[in-house]
Amino acid sequence: DVKAVTAFVERQSFADTDNMILVGHSQGGLIASLAAASDELVDKFNGMLLIAPGFSIVTDNGGPYFDGTKKIPSRCTLLYVQLSGDYIRSLVAHKDLYTEIAAFKRPVKILLGTMDGLFTEEDMQDAIEAYGDMVTYERVEGGIHDFSAEILETAYPEQIEPFLLSLIATDS
Repeated sequence: DVKAVTAFVERQSFADTDNMILVGHSQGGLIASLAAASDELVDKFNGMLLIAPGFSIVTDNGGPYFDGTKKIPSRCTLLYVQLSGDYIRSLVAHKDLYTEIAAFKRPVKILLGTMDGLFTEEDMQDAIEAYGDMVTYERVEGGIHDFSAEILETAYPEQIEPFLLSLIATDS
């Protein structure tokens, strides 16, 4: 879907395709990371903002199936959500997740709330290592997994907007 949306945006007359930035939250952060590193999109975005990205969704839920000794079920439950075996197979397809996402060589900012109940700072470490010098990692004080409007009122001008503005190409 990220590829299709990117292609659609590129066809729009209002789009500034020299200044596209990919943003993802939670599982959307995981998907954004994988999409941005894909051959088709690796050079499309100036950077990426990942808010509480769900990297551990792959490692924690695909992990038991990576070596092929455990059969993928037709259905399972993850965080109270029923998932299909196809979904688990899609996770297993990314067993080298951190090697894959490292193909994106532009600036990445990862934000994680200090009170996130789903992901931890430890969950972010492999991604931080994969992105290397291209990543900036920050905690958002008081942020839970789904940042409230009150938290965003502080985080946006202090942590998000400066990063986004730094990615905009200028003709100076």
